[in-house]
Amino acid sequence: MKEHFIYTKAGTDITKRWKALYNYVPASETEEVKQKWAEFRAIMAKTLDDVEKESKWVSQSNLL
Repeated sequence: MKEHFIYTKAGTDITKRWKALYNYVPASETEEVKQKWAEFRAIMAKTLDDVEKESKWVSQSNLL
């Protein structure tokens, strides 16, 4: 067998082989992607009350 060949049984995670052979890093493990998902979850967790507090239109309508 060749030294660079890594045997994995059928049905196992292919990323283990890719990590060993190609230094593969899944997107879900990179800090940039983690940060984007954290920002997305924070935006989706906002309610209408949170959005109204941030809106400049609400503060102007109170002046009328």
